[in-house]
Amino acid sequence: CSLNIVDPLIQDGKINEEVIKKYNISKDYIINKIRTCGYSSEKDIFLALDLKDSFFIVPKTSKNKK
Repeated sequence: CSLNIVDPLIQDGKINEEVIKKYNISKDYIINKIRTCGYSSEKDIFLALDLKDSFFIVPKTSKNKK
């Protein structure tokens, strides 16, 4: 089940607090979604979106890590 939220839930390894408040989403929901996709932590993710048909993740790489 995906929510179709166009605002990033995770940006540069951090859960976007403003977005989870805006859409009334729990951190546990996000953590469960990323674990289902094979990631252990939000710190491993550069960008995450919860789109209508899927949970879209761009992992951190050497090119997008700060």
